Amino acid sequence: LQPEPDETDDGVAEGRLLYRRHAQRERDTGIVRKKKKQVLEATGRLACEVCGFDFVSTYGELGDGFIECHHTVPLAESGTTRTTRLSDLALLCANCHRMIHRSKPFMSPNDLRDLLAGLK
Repeated sequence: LQPEPDETDDGVAEGRLLYRRHAQRERDTGIVRKKKKQVLEATGRLACEVCGFDFVSTYGELGDGFIECHHTVPLAESGTTRTTRLSDLALLCANCHRMIHRSKPFMSPNDLRDLLAGLK
């Protein structure tokens, strides 16, 4: 539920176009497809490795094939090009992915799973 409108809320200006130039680590989307295929063949579904959330179960056809892919060893840590293996990737829902990236240093999917288990 949304709260009642606040008459004192004047809002803020947004939507201005900004141009930025920055370095970004290259990612290979092909390995993400391979990871999803590997997990689908092994389990029959794409579920979050931390909480078990399955986009298809919740969103139906809209969620088919959707899940985020997380590098368990951050690419920025190596400082250079490196080989990424399927075992270096974890499939996560958006919430779990954000929580992992919120911690410094990043917690592992296993650590986040243990944290969730301790909260239940």
